[in-house]
Amino acid sequence: MSFITAQRKVCVLQRTSFMVGLKIVDEILNKSFYKLGLLVGHHPGYFLVIPFLLTLLGITGFQRIHTNIDPEYLFSPINGEGKMERAIVENFFKVNYTSKFNVARITRAGRFGRVIVTSKDGNKNLLRTVVWKELRLLDGIIQNMTVYHDYEYFTYKDICAKWMSECFQNDILNLDYIMDDVESGALNLTFPLMFNPVTWDAHAFPVFFGGTQVSEDDERYFEFW
Repeated sequence: MSFITAQRKVCVLQRTSFMVGLKIVDEILNKSFYKLGLLVGHHPGYFLVIPFLLTLLGITGFQRIHTNIDPEYLFSPINGEGKMERAIVENFFKVNYTSKFNVARITRAGRFGRVIVTSKDGNKNLLRTVVWKELRLLDGIIQNMTVYHDYEYFTYKDICAKWMSECFQNDILNLDYIMDDVESGALNLTFPLMFNPVTWDAHAFPVFFGGTQVSEDDERYFEFW
């Protein structure tokens, strides 16, 4: 019983010392805020003008703000392994946009124009001859565009990435050579990679197609963009 009583006394003493400490802090804060209130009441102009001037001074810093919306800069570590490996690849396999452009060597997003195509008739399957004819037409329209910038005209051929002296071709459009057979079911497309039996282009379908649906035999697939 004496041991329990001693424990209770210790707890009471600890609680009392804690309450005394809180009371001291409370008194110090009360006195400090009381003095601050007196100071503000006797000199209100200083507390109105000085914060206003400091705010104006701080606002001038917005003129020097530079925004950066690059996801790589915002979300990837500066010294990440991916960036180190990319530096090695770029050192040995440089991308040449003006002469021998190879899309497989791209290691950065770059400034590319991307076109996303969807079907307007509600049929999500784009593996149709009529769709591929329209894609060829759209590709021709894009390549015949002319842009006026800084008192100068630029055509697609002026700014495109080139292989030798020709603009790099989007070989996925060469599917139009076999689209009749694909649509009729005489030829199946293999996912994710297929060699075009007419042009012998290697089509990497995941690069170009979205919403891919693979059939049960994993040979023919249907997709929408």
